[in-house]
Amino acid sequence: MSQEAKSISAATRLYGVVGRPIAHSLSPLLHNYWMRDHDIDAGYVALPMRDVPHHLVIDRLRAAADLGFGGLNITAPFKEAALAAADKADPAAQAIGAANVLDFRDETIFAANTDANGFIAALDEGAPNWRKTTPCAVLLGAGGAAMAVAFALAQAGVERILIVNRSFDRAARLAAATPRAEAIFWDHRTAAIAQADLLINALSGPDAVAAALAHGLPPGDGQKIAMDLTYRPLETVFLAAARAQNWVCVDGLGMLVHQAAAAFQIWFGLRPDAKAGRRRALAHLATAA
Repeated sequence: MSQEAKSISAATRLYGVVGRPIAHSLSPLLHNYWMRDHDIDAGYVALPMRDVPHHLVIDRLRAAADLGFGGLNITAPFKEAALAAADKADPAAQAIGAANVLDFRDETIFAANTDANGFIAALDEGAPNWRKTTPCAVLLGAGGAAMAVAFALAQAGVERILIVNRSFDRAARLAAATPRAEAIFWDHRTAAIAQADLLINALSGPDAVAAALAHGLPPGDGQKIAMDLTYRPLETVFLAAARAQNWVCVDGLGMLVHQAAAAFQIWFGLRPDAKAGRRRALAHLATAA
């Protein structure tokens, strides 16, 4: 199918990603690529949201349906508001308490969470034996993406999940909602990290990551797994530190691609080529570096 740029007409259906910040997002690149690949008359744009009260975020997300959007992806820090904006939600979004997909059809707003399955798909791809080698997972962060990861780990049967966050209250709330999970005080993060068979970074910003790794990482011995949910840059400070200690490293691009592919399927009933999407994203990152 043609990969030429599609023209936009009055009939073109719009989709987008809402977040703050959002200029770095590769979601427009992926979805526009797949829309062209499947010859769908649609376009996908990045939509920055200002820092406004929670109820106004909900109102603005709902207003997108009235403006003719077909659906939205939602990223930080609006995933919990996205769930609140919906009329219906899939079981994963309800259990997690956050949504990263909104589908607008038949005057109904449907919310879904594809982050959890996207995380597992990326982990299966990057570290195929992880289920056999992960009695203990340590999750750094407790925001919207971390909520999906905690849910996914529990669903996968991980025996012990330690949640470390700068705000202990937030970590405690997430741990209380997650089977076999325990909240860890920020000051005890180094001891928690030492127990990790699988270490996931869901913290936002390099300063937070640097603080989390202030005392370094223990040797990974080619067995322990480190996964970063950040994908710009692809080789993050977190992954570089893990690689230096011989950890198996999984970048954040896989989760982005797999959750996006699942969102695309919700909107259009078609499963796009995730491998081709990753290649397209990697090519873009290489030229943007």
